[in-house]
Amino acid sequence: MSEPRFLSALLLDVGVLIALLILGWLVASRVDPGGSRLFAAALAFPLGSGLLTLSIFVLSLLGVSLGIGMTVAVLGTAILVLGSSGAYLASKRPSPTASAARRVETRGKRWELPALMAIAILCAVSIAVSIGRSYSTWDAAAIWGVKGYGIARAGTIWAASDWGAYGLSYPLNIPLLVSVFAMLDGDIVPGSKLIFPLYYASLALGLLAHLRQRGAIVGTWAAAFVVALPIVFDHATQGYANLPFATYIVLGTLLAAEAASSGRRGPAALSGMAFGFGVWTRPEGLPLVAAAYAALLLGAAAGGLRWKPGWEWFLPCVLIGGGWLAFSVGKGAASPLDNVIQSAAASLSAGKPNLIGLYWIGRYLVRDALRPSVWGMLVPAVVIGAVLHWRKSRLKAEARDTMILATAVTTGGLVLGYYLLVSFTGNLEWWLDTGLSRMLLPSALLLAVWAVAPWLESRQAA
Repeated sequence: MSEPRFLSALLLDVGVLIALLILGWLVASRVDPGGSRLFAAALAFPLGSGLLTLSIFVLSLLGVSLGIGMTVAVLGTAILVLGSSGAYLASKRPSPTASAARRVETRGKRWELPALMAIAILCAVSIAVSIGRSYSTWDAAAIWGVKGYGIARAGTIWAASDWGAYGLSYPLNIPLLVSVFAMLDGDIVPGSKLIFPLYYASLALGLLAHLRQRGAIVGTWAAAFVVALPIVFDHATQGYANLPFATYIVLGTLLAAEAASSGRRGPAALSGMAFGFGVWTRPEGLPLVAAAYAALLLGAAAGGLRWKPGWEWFLPCVLIGGGWLAFSVGKGAASPLDNVIQSAAASLSAGKPNLIGLYWIGRYLVRDALRPSVWGMLVPAVVIGAVLHWRKSRLKAEARDTMILATAVTTGGLVLGYYLLVSFTGNLEWWLDTGLSRMLLPSALLLAVWAVAPWLESRQAA
Protein backbone atom coordinates (compact mmCIF):
# COMPACT_ATOMS: atom_id res chain seq x y z
CA MET A 1 0.00 0.00 0.00
CA SER A 2 1.42 3.37 -1.02
CA GLU A 3 2.07 6.06 1.56
CA PRO A 4 -0.17 8.70 -0.14
CA ARG A 5 -3.09 6.26 -0.16
CA PHE A 6 -2.56 5.45 3.51
CA LEU A 7 -2.38 9.12 4.48
CA SER A 8 -5.48 10.03 2.48
CA ALA A 9 -7.41 7.16 4.08
CA LEU A 10 -6.21 8.22 7.52
CA LEU A 11 -7.41 11.78 6.92
CA LEU A 12 -10.81 10.53 5.78
CA ASP A 13 -11.08 8.31 8.85
CA VAL A 14 -10.14 11.14 11.20
CA GLY A 15 -12.69 13.39 9.48
CA VAL A 16 -15.50 10.89 10.18
CA LEU A 17 -14.41 10.55 13.80
CA ILE A 18 -14.37 14.33 14.26
CA ALA A 19 -17.90 14.50 12.84
CA LEU A 20 -19.01 11.83 15.35
CA LEU A 21 -17.41 13.79 18.19
CA ILE A 22 -19.21 16.96 17.11
CA LEU A 23 -22.53 15.12 16.88
CA GLY A 24 -22.19 13.57 20.34
CA TRP A 25 -21.02 16.84 21.88
CA LEU A 26 -24.03 18.68 20.46
CA VAL A 27 -26.42 16.05 21.81
CA ALA A 28 -24.86 16.06 25.29
CA SER A 29 -24.80 19.85 25.52
CA ARG A 30 -28.40 20.16 24.28
CA VAL A 31 -29.79 17.50 26.61
CA ASP A 32 -27.95 18.85 29.67
CA PRO A 33 -27.09 22.50 28.95
CA GLY A 34 -26.05 23.19 32.54
CA GLY A 35 -23.84 20.15 32.84
CA SER A 36 -20.12 19.65 33.00
CA ARG A 37 -18.27 20.36 29.76
CA LEU A 38 -15.82 17.65 30.68
CA PHE A 39 -18.62 15.12 30.94
CA ALA A 40 -20.06 16.36 27.64
CA ALA A 41 -16.65 15.69 26.10
CA ALA A 42 -16.65 12.20 27.64
CA LEU A 43 -20.06 11.49 26.09
CA ALA A 44 -19.21 12.93 22.68
CA PHE A 45 -17.93 9.79 20.97
CA PRO A 46 -20.16 7.21 22.73
CA LEU A 47 -23.30 9.19 21.91
CA GLY A 48 -22.22 10.26 18.43
CA SER A 49 -21.24 6.76 17.36
CA GLY A 50 -24.34 5.18 18.89
CA LEU A 51 -26.67 7.66 17.20
CA LEU A 52 -25.00 7.14 13.82
CA THR A 53 -25.16 3.35 13.93
CA LEU A 54 -28.75 3.41 15.16
CA SER A 55 -29.70 5.71 12.28
CA ILE A 56 -27.95 3.43 9.77
CA PHE A 57 -29.74 0.44 11.28
CA VAL A 58 -33.18 2.04 10.96
CA LEU A 59 -32.53 3.24 7.41
CA SER A 60 -31.40 -0.24 6.37
CA LEU A 61 -34.57 -1.72 7.87
CA LEU A 62 -36.54 0.73 5.74
CA GLY A 63 -34.82 -0.59 2.64
CA VAL A 64 -32.21 2.13 2.11
CA SER A 65 -28.99 0.77 0.62
CA LEU A 66 -26.06 1.52 2.89
CA GLY A 67 -23.14 3.50 1.53
CA ILE A 68 -20.78 6.28 2.41
CA GLY A 69 -23.02 8.90 0.75
CA MET A 70 -25.90 7.91 3.01
CA THR A 71 -23.62 7.96 6.06
CA VAL A 72 -22.32 11.44 5.28
CA ALA A 73 -25.89 12.65 4.70
CA VAL A 74 -27.02 11.31 8.08
CA LEU A 75 -24.07 12.86 9.91
CA GLY A 76 -24.35 16.19 8.12
CA THR A 77 -28.10 16.48 8.66
CA ALA A 78 -27.87 15.62 12.33
CA ILE A 79 -25.06 18.10 12.97
CA LEU A 80 -26.83 20.82 11.00
CA VAL A 81 -30.12 20.37 12.85
CA LEU A 82 -28.50 20.23 16.28
CA GLY A 83 -26.15 23.09 15.55
CA SER A 84 -28.83 25.41 14.15
CA SER A 85 -31.08 24.69 17.12
CA GLY A 86 -28.45 25.98 19.52
CA ALA A 87 -29.38 29.66 19.39
CA TYR A 88 -33.08 28.91 19.85
CA LEU A 89 -32.52 26.60 22.81
CA ALA A 90 -30.09 29.06 24.39
CA SER A 91 -32.78 31.76 24.33
CA LYS A 92 -35.34 29.46 25.99
CA ARG A 93 -33.35 27.72 28.69
CA PRO A 94 -32.54 29.23 32.09
CA SER A 95 -29.04 30.31 32.92
CA PRO A 96 -27.06 27.19 33.67
CA THR A 97 -26.11 26.61 37.25
CA ALA A 98 -22.49 26.04 38.05
CA SER A 99 -22.01 22.30 37.95
CA ALA A 100 -20.03 20.48 40.56
CA ALA A 101 -17.41 19.67 37.95
CA ARG A 102 -16.74 23.41 37.52
CA ARG A 103 -16.35 24.00 41.22
CA VAL A 104 -13.15 22.02 41.51
CA GLU A 105 -10.08 23.22 43.28
CA THR A 106 -7.88 25.59 41.32
CA ARG A 107 -4.84 25.35 43.55
CA GLY A 108 -1.91 23.14 42.83
CA LYS A 109 -2.63 22.52 39.15
CA ARG A 110 0.97 21.60 38.59
CA TRP A 111 0.42 18.42 40.62
CA GLU A 112 -2.32 17.35 38.23
CA LEU A 113 -0.18 17.76 35.13
CA PRO A 114 1.81 14.48 35.39
CA ALA A 115 -1.40 12.47 35.78
CA LEU A 116 -3.03 14.25 32.84
CA MET A 117 0.07 13.65 30.76
CA ALA A 118 0.03 9.97 31.72
CA ILE A 119 -3.59 9.65 30.56
CA ALA A 120 -2.79 11.46 27.30
CA ILE A 121 0.23 9.20 26.66
CA LEU A 122 -1.81 6.06 27.35
CA CYS A 123 -4.47 7.20 24.89
CA ALA A 124 -1.87 8.04 22.23
CA VAL A 125 -0.08 4.71 22.66
CA SER A 126 -3.39 2.83 22.53
CA ILE A 127 -4.07 4.38 19.11
CA ALA A 128 -0.74 3.19 17.71
CA VAL A 129 -1.04 -0.29 19.22
CA SER A 130 -4.68 -0.67 18.18
CA ILE A 131 -3.94 0.13 14.54
CA GLY A 132 -0.88 -2.09 14.59
CA ARG A 133 -2.79 -5.07 15.99
CA SER A 134 -5.64 -4.71 13.49
CA TYR A 135 -8.24 -7.48 14.04
CA SER A 136 -5.81 -10.15 15.17
CA THR A 137 -7.89 -11.94 17.83
CA TRP A 138 -10.77 -14.32 17.17
CA ASP A 139 -13.66 -12.40 18.74
CA ALA A 140 -12.51 -9.09 17.29
CA ALA A 141 -12.44 -10.53 13.78
CA ALA A 142 -15.23 -13.11 13.75
CA ILE A 143 -17.89 -11.18 15.64
CA TRP A 144 -17.16 -7.48 15.22
CA GLY A 145 -14.76 -6.85 12.35
CA VAL A 146 -15.93 -9.38 9.79
CA LYS A 147 -19.59 -8.48 10.31
CA GLY A 148 -18.77 -4.84 9.67
CA TYR A 149 -16.96 -5.68 6.43
CA GLY A 150 -19.83 -7.89 5.33
CA ILE A 151 -22.41 -5.16 5.96
CA ALA A 152 -20.32 -2.67 3.98
CA ARG A 153 -19.90 -5.08 1.09
CA ALA A 154 -23.59 -6.02 0.87
CA GLY A 155 -24.98 -2.58 1.71
CA THR A 156 -27.45 -3.98 4.22
CA ILE A 157 -27.56 -5.00 7.87
CA TRP A 158 -28.92 -8.41 6.86
CA ALA A 159 -25.42 -9.38 5.78
CA ALA A 160 -24.57 -9.75 9.47
CA SER A 161 -26.61 -12.95 9.50
CA ASP A 162 -24.16 -14.55 7.04
CA TRP A 163 -20.85 -12.89 7.91
CA GLY A 164 -19.05 -13.77 11.13
CA ALA A 165 -20.35 -15.74 14.10
CA TYR A 166 -23.75 -15.88 15.84
CA GLY A 167 -25.81 -14.33 13.06
CA LEU A 168 -27.94 -11.40 14.19
CA SER A 169 -28.00 -12.40 17.85
CA TYR A 170 -25.25 -9.87 18.67
CA PRO A 171 -26.06 -6.13 18.69
CA LEU A 172 -24.76 -4.16 15.74
CA ASN A 173 -23.32 -0.97 17.23
CA ILE A 174 -19.67 -1.94 16.75
CA PRO A 175 -20.12 -3.84 13.44
CA LEU A 176 -21.96 -0.87 11.92
CA LEU A 177 -19.21 1.48 13.09
CA VAL A 178 -16.66 -0.79 11.43
CA SER A 179 -18.78 -0.82 8.26
CA VAL A 180 -18.58 2.98 8.01
CA PHE A 181 -14.80 2.81 7.60
CA ALA A 182 -15.04 -0.15 5.24
CA MET A 183 -17.45 1.82 3.04
CA LEU A 184 -15.31 4.95 3.25
CA ASP A 185 -11.93 3.64 2.09
CA GLY A 186 -11.89 -0.12 2.52
CA ASP A 187 -10.63 0.31 6.11
CA ILE A 188 -7.06 0.11 4.85
CA VAL A 189 -5.52 1.93 7.85
CA PRO A 190 -7.55 0.22 9.53
CA GLY A 191 -9.36 3.33 10.70
CA SER A 192 -12.06 1.33 12.42
CA LYS A 193 -9.53 0.31 15.06
CA LEU A 194 -9.51 3.98 16.17
CA ILE A 195 -12.96 3.28 17.62
CA PHE A 196 -11.59 1.48 20.64
CA PRO A 197 -9.00 4.04 21.80
CA LEU A 198 -11.74 6.69 21.51
CA TYR A 199 -13.99 4.73 23.85
CA TYR A 200 -10.96 4.44 26.13
CA ALA A 201 -10.45 8.21 26.05
CA SER A 202 -14.18 8.71 26.69
CA LEU A 203 -13.96 6.51 29.77
CA ALA A 204 -10.93 8.48 31.00
CA LEU A 205 -12.74 11.81 30.56
CA GLY A 206 -15.83 10.50 32.33
CA LEU A 207 -13.75 9.35 35.29
CA LEU A 208 -11.98 12.70 35.36
CA ALA A 209 -15.30 14.56 35.33
CA HIS A 210 -16.64 12.51 38.24
CA LEU A 211 -13.53 12.18 40.39
CA ARG A 212 -12.15 15.72 40.01
CA GLN A 213 -15.30 17.26 41.43
CA ARG A 214 -14.54 15.36 44.62
CA GLY A 215 -10.95 16.57 44.87
CA ALA A 216 -9.22 17.95 41.82
CA ILE A 217 -5.61 16.87 42.29
CA VAL A 218 -6.15 13.45 43.85
CA GLY A 219 -9.15 12.84 41.61
CA THR A 220 -7.00 13.29 38.53
CA TRP A 221 -4.45 10.81 39.82
CA ALA A 222 -7.24 8.38 40.72
CA ALA A 223 -8.60 8.56 37.16
CA ALA A 224 -5.12 7.88 35.79
CA PHE A 225 -4.82 4.88 38.12
CA VAL A 226 -8.08 3.38 36.83
CA VAL A 227 -7.40 3.82 33.10
CA ALA A 228 -3.87 2.46 33.55
CA LEU A 229 -5.17 -0.93 34.76
CA PRO A 230 -3.59 -3.46 32.36
CA ILE A 231 -6.84 -5.10 31.26
CA VAL A 232 -8.44 -1.73 30.53
CA PHE A 233 -5.54 -0.57 28.38
CA ASP A 234 -5.36 -3.93 26.61
CA HIS A 235 -9.02 -3.70 25.61
CA ALA A 236 -8.40 -0.25 24.18
CA THR A 237 -6.33 -2.01 21.52
CA GLN A 238 -7.92 -5.42 20.93
CA GLY A 239 -11.12 -4.74 18.99
CA TYR A 240 -13.54 -6.43 21.41
CA ALA A 241 -16.80 -4.73 22.36
CA ASN A 242 -16.20 -5.15 26.11
CA LEU A 243 -14.54 -1.77 26.64
CA PRO A 244 -17.15 0.18 24.65
CA PHE A 245 -19.84 -1.63 26.62
CA ALA A 246 -18.10 -0.89 29.93
CA THR A 247 -17.80 2.77 28.93
CA TYR A 248 -21.55 3.03 28.40
CA ILE A 249 -22.34 1.29 31.70
CA VAL A 250 -19.85 3.32 33.76
CA LEU A 251 -20.88 6.67 32.26
CA GLY A 252 -24.56 5.78 32.61
CA THR A 253 -24.07 4.90 36.28
CA LEU A 254 -22.07 8.03 37.11
CA LEU A 255 -24.67 10.21 35.37
CA ALA A 256 -27.51 8.54 37.26
CA ALA A 257 -25.68 9.15 40.54
CA GLU A 258 -25.25 12.80 39.55
CA ALA A 259 -28.95 13.08 38.66
CA ALA A 260 -30.03 11.56 41.97
CA SER A 261 -27.78 13.78 44.08
CA SER A 262 -28.47 17.02 42.17
CA GLY A 263 -32.10 16.51 41.22
CA ARG A 264 -31.39 17.60 37.63
CA ARG A 265 -33.12 15.91 34.70
CA GLY A 266 -30.36 16.40 32.13
CA PRO A 267 -27.93 13.85 33.58
CA ALA A 268 -30.79 11.37 33.97
CA ALA A 269 -31.65 11.65 30.27
CA LEU A 270 -28.02 11.19 29.27
CA SER A 271 -27.76 8.23 31.64
CA GLY A 272 -30.74 6.60 29.93
CA MET A 273 -29.13 7.14 26.53
CA ALA A 274 -25.85 5.61 27.70
CA PHE A 275 -27.62 2.57 29.10
CA GLY A 276 -29.64 2.20 25.90
CA PHE A 277 -26.52 2.23 23.78
CA GLY A 278 -25.03 -0.33 26.17
CA VAL A 279 -27.83 -2.71 25.21
CA TRP A 280 -27.07 -1.84 21.57
CA THR A 281 -23.42 -2.89 22.04
CA ARG A 282 -23.20 -6.27 23.83
CA PRO A 283 -25.56 -9.29 24.05
CA GLU A 284 -25.44 -9.23 27.87
CA GLY A 285 -26.40 -5.57 27.80
CA LEU A 286 -30.11 -6.10 28.48
CA PRO A 287 -29.82 -8.08 31.75
CA LEU A 288 -26.91 -6.00 33.05
CA VAL A 289 -28.62 -2.70 32.27
CA ALA A 290 -31.83 -3.91 33.89
CA ALA A 291 -29.79 -4.87 36.96
CA ALA A 292 -28.10 -1.46 36.93
CA TYR A 293 -31.45 0.34 36.93
CA ALA A 294 -32.67 -1.69 39.90
CA ALA A 295 -29.39 -1.26 41.79
CA LEU A 296 -29.31 2.50 41.26
CA LEU A 297 -32.86 2.93 42.56
CA LEU A 298 -32.16 0.76 45.59
CA GLY A 299 -28.81 2.45 46.18
CA ALA A 300 -30.40 5.90 46.12
CA ALA A 301 -33.02 4.80 48.64
CA ALA A 302 -30.39 3.17 50.87
CA GLY A 303 -28.35 6.36 50.73
CA GLY A 304 -31.26 8.44 51.95
CA LEU A 305 -32.15 10.08 48.64
CA ARG A 306 -35.80 10.47 47.73
CA TRP A 307 -35.06 10.23 44.04
CA LYS A 308 -38.03 9.82 41.76
CA PRO A 309 -36.62 9.75 38.23
CA GLY A 310 -38.98 10.68 35.43
CA TRP A 311 -39.54 9.31 31.96
CA GLU A 312 -36.32 10.94 30.74
CA TRP A 313 -34.26 8.27 32.53
CA PHE A 314 -36.23 5.27 31.31
CA LEU A 315 -37.51 6.22 27.85
CA PRO A 316 -34.19 6.52 25.96
CA CYS A 317 -33.11 3.09 27.15
CA VAL A 318 -36.51 1.56 26.35
CA LEU A 319 -36.51 3.00 22.83
CA ILE A 320 -32.92 2.06 21.99
CA GLY A 321 -32.56 -1.23 23.85
CA GLY A 322 -36.17 -2.29 23.42
CA GLY A 323 -36.02 -1.59 19.70
CA TRP A 324 -33.01 -3.85 19.28
CA LEU A 325 -34.64 -6.58 21.41
CA ALA A 326 -37.84 -6.48 19.35
CA PHE A 327 -35.81 -6.84 16.16
CA SER A 328 -33.43 -9.55 17.33
CA VAL A 329 -35.95 -12.00 18.79
CA GLY A 330 -36.08 -14.96 16.46
CA LYS A 331 -33.84 -13.41 13.80
CA GLY A 332 -30.35 -14.39 14.92
CA ALA A 333 -28.50 -17.62 15.36
CA ALA A 334 -28.38 -18.97 18.87
CA SER A 335 -26.00 -16.92 20.99
CA PRO A 336 -23.73 -18.43 23.64
CA LEU A 337 -26.19 -17.20 26.30
CA ASP A 338 -29.04 -19.17 24.72
CA ASN A 339 -27.01 -22.38 24.64
CA VAL A 340 -25.84 -21.92 28.23
CA ILE A 341 -29.38 -21.43 29.57
CA GLN A 342 -30.61 -24.51 27.69
CA SER A 343 -27.79 -26.69 29.09
CA ALA A 344 -28.35 -25.47 32.65
CA ALA A 345 -32.11 -25.97 32.45
CA ALA A 346 -31.69 -29.51 31.13
CA SER A 347 -29.25 -30.46 33.91
CA LEU A 348 -31.33 -28.93 36.70
CA SER A 349 -34.54 -30.54 35.45
CA ALA A 350 -32.72 -33.88 35.51
CA GLY A 351 -31.70 -33.27 39.14
CA LYS A 352 -28.02 -32.78 38.38
CA PRO A 353 -26.74 -29.67 40.18
CA ASN A 354 -23.14 -28.72 39.48
CA LEU A 355 -21.84 -27.27 42.74
CA ILE A 356 -18.22 -27.83 41.71
CA GLY A 357 -18.72 -24.86 39.39
CA LEU A 358 -18.75 -22.55 42.41
CA TYR A 359 -15.28 -23.73 43.36
CA TRP A 360 -13.84 -23.19 39.89
CA ILE A 361 -15.41 -19.77 39.51
CA GLY A 362 -14.05 -18.67 42.89
CA ARG A 363 -10.62 -20.06 42.07
CA TYR A 364 -10.37 -18.26 38.74
CA LEU A 365 -11.77 -15.06 40.21
CA VAL A 366 -9.11 -14.98 42.95
CA ARG A 367 -6.38 -15.98 40.53
CA ASP A 368 -7.12 -13.17 38.07
CA ALA A 369 -7.73 -10.63 40.83
CA LEU A 370 -4.26 -11.27 42.25
CA ARG A 371 -2.46 -11.12 38.89
CA PRO A 372 -0.91 -7.66 38.40
CA SER A 373 -0.80 -8.31 34.66
CA VAL A 374 -4.62 -8.35 34.62
CA TRP A 375 -5.95 -5.98 37.27
CA GLY A 376 -2.79 -4.21 38.39
CA MET A 377 -3.17 -2.91 41.96
CA LEU A 378 -6.97 -2.85 41.91
CA VAL A 379 -7.46 -5.36 44.73
CA PRO A 380 -5.31 -3.47 47.28
CA ALA A 381 -7.06 -0.23 46.26
CA VAL A 382 -10.49 -1.80 46.83
CA VAL A 383 -9.44 -3.20 50.21
CA ILE A 384 -8.10 0.17 51.35
CA GLY A 385 -11.20 1.90 50.03
CA ALA A 386 -13.49 -0.50 51.86
CA VAL A 387 -11.66 0.18 55.15
CA LEU A 388 -11.94 3.93 54.63
CA HIS A 389 -15.64 3.65 53.77
CA TRP A 390 -16.21 1.68 56.95
CA ARG A 391 -14.20 4.04 59.16
CA LYS A 392 -15.84 7.16 57.81
CA SER A 393 -19.33 5.67 57.46
CA ARG A 394 -19.39 6.95 53.89
CA LEU A 395 -21.98 4.44 52.81
CA LYS A 396 -24.53 6.48 54.76
CA ALA A 397 -23.01 9.91 54.28
CA GLU A 398 -22.56 9.83 50.49
CA ALA A 399 -25.48 8.45 48.49
CA ARG A 400 -23.58 8.56 45.20
CA ASP A 401 -21.13 6.01 46.50
CA THR A 402 -23.95 3.75 47.64
CA MET A 403 -25.47 3.83 44.16
CA ILE A 404 -22.13 3.11 42.48
CA LEU A 405 -21.34 0.23 44.85
CA ALA A 406 -24.82 -1.26 44.46
CA THR A 407 -24.44 -1.21 40.68
CA ALA A 408 -20.96 -2.73 40.79
CA VAL A 409 -22.03 -5.57 43.11
CA THR A 410 -25.31 -6.29 41.29
CA THR A 411 -23.87 -6.37 37.79
CA GLY A 412 -20.83 -8.33 38.96
CA GLY A 413 -23.04 -10.83 40.76
CA LEU A 414 -25.11 -11.28 37.60
CA VAL A 415 -21.97 -12.05 35.58
CA LEU A 416 -20.82 -14.62 38.15
CA GLY A 417 -24.30 -16.15 38.08
CA TYR A 418 -24.01 -16.46 34.32
CA TYR A 419 -20.74 -18.34 34.71
CA LEU A 420 -22.39 -20.64 37.22
CA LEU A 421 -24.86 -21.52 34.47
CA VAL A 422 -21.93 -22.04 32.12
CA SER A 423 -20.62 -24.73 34.49
CA PHE A 424 -23.48 -26.97 33.33
CA THR A 425 -22.09 -27.02 29.79
CA GLY A 426 -18.98 -28.94 30.85
CA ASN A 427 -16.72 -26.32 29.28
CA LEU A 428 -16.37 -23.97 32.23
CA GLU A 429 -12.57 -23.76 32.28
CA TRP A 430 -12.40 -22.49 28.68
CA TRP A 431 -15.11 -19.89 29.36
CA LEU A 432 -13.35 -18.68 32.51
CA ASP A 433 -10.00 -18.40 30.75
CA THR A 434 -11.35 -16.49 27.77
CA GLY A 435 -14.05 -14.27 29.22
CA LEU A 436 -14.45 -13.87 33.00
CA SER A 437 -12.22 -10.83 33.50
CA ARG A 438 -13.49 -8.90 30.49
CA MET A 439 -17.11 -9.65 31.36
CA LEU A 440 -16.46 -8.16 34.81
CA LEU A 441 -14.96 -4.99 33.34
CA PRO A 442 -17.95 -2.64 34.01
CA SER A 443 -18.35 -3.91 37.58
CA ALA A 444 -14.63 -3.70 38.33
CA LEU A 445 -14.38 -0.13 37.02
CA LEU A 446 -17.33 0.97 39.15
CA LEU A 447 -15.82 -0.78 42.16
CA ALA A 448 -12.59 1.14 41.58
CA VAL A 449 -14.49 4.46 41.48
CA TRP A 450 -16.25 3.56 44.73
CA ALA A 451 -12.97 2.54 46.37
CA VAL A 452 -11.13 5.83 45.78
CA ALA A 453 -14.05 8.12 46.76
CA PRO A 454 -13.54 8.38 50.55
CA TRP A 455 -9.84 9.17 50.26
CA LEU A 456 -10.54 11.83 47.66
CA GLU A 457 -13.04 13.59 49.89
CA SER A 458 -10.90 13.30 53.00
CA ARG A 459 -7.98 14.85 51.13
CA GLN A 460 -10.21 17.61 49.76
CA ALA A 461 -11.47 18.44 53.25
CA ALA A 462 -7.93 18.51 54.56
